[in-house]
Parts: sequence; structure tokens; C-alpha cells
Amino acid sequence: GKVYVAIADVSGKGITAALFMSRAITLLHQYATLGYSPGQMLFEYNNNLALHNPNLMFITTFVAVYDPQTGKLTYANAGHNPPYILSDQLMKLDGKGGVAAGVFKGVEYPEHRIGMKAGDLLFLYTDGVTEAQNKETELFGEEALEELLRHHADADAVSPVDGVIEALNTFSEGTEQTDDITMLTLRITGGDTLSLHLDAVPENLERINQLISGLDVPEDVRFQLNVIAEEIFVNICSYSYPDKSGEVDLTVTLTDKQIVMTFEDSGIPFDPTENLIDIDEYDTENAVGGLGRFICFTMADDYSYEHRQDKNNLTIIKTIPPKA
Repeated sequence: GKVYVAIADVSGKGITAALFMSRAITLLHQYATLGYSPGQMLFEYNNNLALHNPNLMFITTFVAVYDPQTGKLTYANAGHNPPYILSDQLMKLDGKGGVAAGVFKGVEYPEHRIGMKAGDLLFLYTDGVTEAQNKETELFGEEALEELLRHHADADAVSPVDGVIEALNTFSEGTEQTDDITMLTLRITGGDTLSLHLDAVPENLERINQLISGLDVPEDVRFQLNVIAEEIFVNICSYSYPDKSGEVDLTVTLTDKQIVMTFEDSGIPFDPTENLIDIDEYDTENAVGGLGRFICFTMADDYSYEHRQDKNNLTIIKTIPPKA
């Protein structure tokens, strides 16, 4: 049930480059079929390519796997242009990667995860897009690409690609294309999404409770969601903005199998999923704090935290049990 996507760009031109890329495609599909994670894929893929590479060619490669059960996109990057996610705002998938594949054996490729909800779109491309030239040898550039993508945030999967092609044709003014241009999109469909934009004050917890009470889920799931939401929201109100008022964005996506709650705030960076208490050693008489977070994340079926674009982003996933 998972979706695997990859995009790559080989150095050089001609038959030698085409054969090298053909081998790369075969390897990636093989490792994806075996169920390797993106980091594992790139590690084995790079070792295999480097072992038989007398011409010292290289391939920039980005690999991602989307799991619809958790709403998580797991990705790893071997020197490729970071893709974008078109969501409530445009996000570049930056993060530590590794060198392009095919040259050095034994390179480790870090994995990163990010939550995606219904309506979000992943846009992948090669540098032939941003390095397209006009008659004055000016480059199209990342800034122009990002501005264009912002106009397609709510579009279907095809529109961003068509929009970029049209913009490149206009920009180039008939100038001969100097590099391959490749684009790929993945759009998340399905599910109902609800959202709240709130001032970070405890009084607004009532609005969150009202949203949760309207979800068509079993009563025990609704109770646990309320407990989780109260712990997270009150902590944001109390600790994220100690010196000033702030805001919180809550997004709830409901499918027939799960609920994904995402809390986003621009307060003090803090990962609430770290340093959770050991309940077997917890001193209920003298300990201060930590129990609420433990209960919150114990009730969740999955959770993750990221600090991106100067914002705390906490995602909670709760599975909906099948009806009898």
C-alpha cells in the first residue's frame, strides 16, 4: 500500500550516460520492491553503481516512500535538488543528504520524515528547470520556480507541471534547451480535513473540543483525542510563548482508517517527544512534570516532531478501529 517515487539526473550525455541511468533505474526498482527504506535504497544503490563505474559518472538521486496508513513521507537525498511540498504554504524538503551516487562506496544517506495530508502535493524536478536560460543567458532560477509553485498550491497534480513548462517556454524566448527537464508530482487524495487558527490561550481549548466532538469516530477514540489535544495545546500556550502572545494552527485529517492531528506554532523550539519519562521509575509523589506527555503519546498510535521554517510541527496519528 505504500507509494515509492524517485527522480534522478545523470552526469554526461550519450549512450554511456543512458546505460548508466538504465542500470540505476533497475537497481532502485529492485530495492523498492524488496521494501527497503529510502536510506537503505540509496546506500545499496550507490555501492552497486560505484563498484562498476570506470568512467566515474555520478547520478544525483532523490528517493521517497509515502505511507498512506500513517500519512508520513520518508525520504533520502543523494545530491539532488530538494523537492517541494505544496501545502498550506510552500515548503522545500531541505535536510542533510549525501553526495551524488556512483563515485564513493560506503556513503550513508540520512532519512527524514514529514507528515502529508489530503490535498498536499510533492513536486520533484531536475536542475534543467532552474538552470534553463534565456537569450541573455540568464537562469530561470529557484526564486521564479517557487513563486510559480505558490500559485498552484491548491491545484491538481498536473497543473504545476503544465505551469512550469509554460513559464519556461515564455522565459527562454525560443533559446535552445541546454539540459534535460524532468518533473514529477505526487498528490495526496482522500480524507476530510478540518483546520483551526487559534490564539495560544487556554480558553481556545473549547474550540478544539468542539471540533473533535464533531468527528464521526468511536466515543473512546474521541475521548483520547481530547486528552491528547488538551495536553499539547495547553503546553504550547504555557511554554511556547512565555514573553508574548502567539498563535497555533491545528489541522485534523480524517479517513476511514485514521485521524491525523497536526499542531503548528512559531514559539520556542521544543521537541515534546524527547526525554519521555520511564513510567516504571516515575516517582508519583515527588516528580514534577512529564506524566501528561507520557499519557498523551501512549494514547497515540504514532507521532513525530519537526522544527521547520522556524515553526514547531507536531503530528499525532490515531488509528480508527474497524467497525464490528
